[in-house]
Amino acid sequence: ALSALLDGAPRRSVASGTPASTNAGNGASASVYQSVSSQLKTPHASSSLDSPHPAAVILQSAPRAPSILARAATDVQKLMMGKQVMFRSGAVAVMDHSANVEILQGIAHILRNTPAIHMRVHGETDNDLRADLARARAKSCVDALVDMGVDRARLISTAAVSEQRKVSFMPYMGDVHIQ
Repeated sequence: ALSALLDGAPRRSVASGTPASTNAGNGASASVYQSVSSQLKTPHASSSLDSPHPAAVILQSAPRAPSILARAATDVQKLMMGKQVMFRSGAVAVMDHSANVEILQGIAHILRNTPAIHMRVHGETDNDLRADLARARAKSCVDALVDMGVDRARLISTAAVSEQRKVSFMPYMGDVHIQ
């Protein structure tokens, strides 16, 4: 089955990436088959290469690594589970409360350990008249993260009207210009 897939196709050695024999005969196919066969004897392989579909073994044996961004988003989600940054009513300053410190230190830790990501800090309030308050609270969180050693260039603050009235942290990659 694998030799049929390889016949007539340009061949490369699995181990080195160099061109394999260009003979179209069974000997060349067999050597490539043996090379692939030896590479696939891993604990992840779910069946032998003698099965009718060896390509399926190749696909099943490759573990998928989460992207840097997906990992950071998951870390933020775990950190924020059941928590939110607290403010006194009408106040802009982040309350000096252990839960707030834990959240902000956790966000700073995620940013320090994943230098490829940036963080959007998004404040929300329940009506248009308080939009400036939401914006100021998001900026207050950004300032706290900068005080913890995070580069301000990796942080943006935004605000919106929402019934949730909270501050959220959303990782992103690349240059994003949000108004």
